[in-house]
Amino acid sequence: MNKYKETLGVDINKDVFDVPSNVTGQHQYKNDAFGVLAFAKARSIKGFASYL
Repeated sequence: MNKYKETLGVDINKDVFDVPSNVTGQHQYKNDAFGVLAFAKARSIKGFASYL
């Protein structure tokens, strides 16, 4: 039984971070507060902004 629906990998460097997914494909975000918020919004992570 496979309990995982999606697998993410995160590659972080100075300017950007890449997030490949076996479901949605490759996405790239700027490595700043706006990029992190864009990632959280894309992944539907609620309440994430309160941690910044």
